[in-house]
Amino acid sequence: MSASRDWFYLARADLLAATVLFEQNEDLYVAVGFHLQQCMEKVIKGFLKKLKVRFSKTHDMNYLLTLLEKENQELANSLEWARELTDYAVMARYPEAILEVDLSHDRLAGLMEKTKAGHELILKAVRG
Repeated sequence: MSASRDWFYLARADLLAATVLFEQNEDLYVAVGFHLQQCMEKVIKGFLKKLKVRFSKTHDMNYLLTLLEKENQELANSLEWARELTDYAVMARYPEAILEVDLSHDRLAGLMEKTKAGHELILKAVRG
């Protein structure tokens, strides 16, 4: 597989994991948020890799979207909402910060729909 395809494969795996966990039990919602963030992080990294854009190892969606803006402003604008996913990658992993992240059913359901749409939007952009 190419490097960008590897990122897309991992992004899809995270999206599937989030979907399955969301349907199982609300005690797993912290993992759902994490996997949604990971999906968007990885699909954006795959897109950037396809364009041969270098990026550092990070979970910061602001950074990744800033890089994306330089390559495809329209796509970046459509994914502006993804900036709020950074907290799900970082804060949701630490007990003292978990209360600062919205893990409600409605919030995660909304992020799930946005992530599915964002994932598909990026793959569509890759296909041209």
